[in-house]
Amino acid sequence: MDGDTRRVTRRAVLGTTAWSVPVIAVGAVDPLAAASACGGVAAPSTAAGWTVTKTNMSTNGGTDQFTNNGYVLVQDPASTAAASEVVQSPSQTFLAGRTYTFTFNYTTYSKNPRKLTMSFQINGVAQSTGAIDTSTTNGGSGTKTVTYSPTTTVTSPVVLRYDFVAATGTTGDDITISNFANTCT
Repeated sequence: MDGDTRRVTRRAVLGTTAWSVPVIAVGAVDPLAAASACGGVAAPSTAAGWTVTKTNMSTNGGTDQFTNNGYVLVQDPASTAAASEVVQSPSQTFLAGRTYTFTFNYTTYSKNPRKLTMSFQINGVAQSTGAIDTSTTNGGSGTKTVTYSPTTTVTSPVVLRYDFVAATGTTGDDITISNFANTCT
């Protein structure tokens, strides 16, 4: 082989390589491909990175824990102070144009009713279809469905916020959230 033949062969190889690299790079950053995945929110648990923040919650006679893909909260019956508890998922990306549907079961306590409200929040906004007020569901149970369709892509945790009103006498209340699940379309 003479020197000219080698240069043509190298050019042919380099030309092929130079053209194949941009095709791969463009495919990797294609925004439509990235947006096609629709992430879900894992059920409440410490293993899934959910956290709990308590304000004024009594530690005597009350309990709270992750259980049955949800969360159970019992306020101390001897407590009279206003109190709250925030159960929060890690931040999630909610894509614009997608619909996220959350479902969960709930059960409330029928003895010693004390007003407790639970709100389901995304991006700092309470989703009305996920709200529970134990003064109106005393001893009740059922299923809640929350549908969230952001118009812009947002990154936010999912928040279950529990608020106990101050009581004039010693009363407790509790609520159990279970079978938390969500889908995205």
